[in-house]
Amino acid sequence: MIKLFSIVLILLSINSFASDHVIKYSSAKNLLTFNGNIISGNTDYIEIEKMLGNANRINYRNYFTDYFYDSIGIMFSVKKENAKVAEISFSFNDDENMKIVNYSNFDFYIDESKVTLDFTMKNLMLIESFKFECLFPPFCASTEEKKLKFIIDFVDEKGPIHQIGVTFMK
Repeated sequence: MIKLFSIVLILLSINSFASDHVIKYSSAKNLLTFNGNIISGNTDYIEIEKMLGNANRINYRNYFTDYFYDSIGIMFSVKKENAKVAEISFSFNDDENMKIVNYSNFDFYIDESKVTLDFTMKNLMLIESFKFECLFPPFCASTEEKKLKFIIDFVDEKGPIHQIGVTFMK
């Protein structure tokens, strides 16, 4: 009985540290998934809303509508009902548009490499399957001609990651 109780406590404690959401990028397939659902330039906002629920804030600008999910640190820019940009924030840098409450509600992976709050440019360069250039540190961008373009913003040249921007090309 004590062993069973111990096993249940261990399982509960492991589960309590699990993230609510998993975002993965596969460079081989050039796919971005959110909890197993593919997000692309053809993904319409209704599909995003099914995955994430209602946005806490909506901002209308030019031809885009921005949907903010502050509690999980994600924003989608939508044009003509299709996703064009996803911004995933890992930290707050006084940007009033991204008033993130909790940065730990998601796990982000580039292939098999987990991007954590202390992820740096040095870590990024170790991912052999995905090519980046950091021409203007602390900003790095993907260099491959693919349907998904990445911009990764670090706090500073040595500091941790701040934000990942994904542009969906058709």
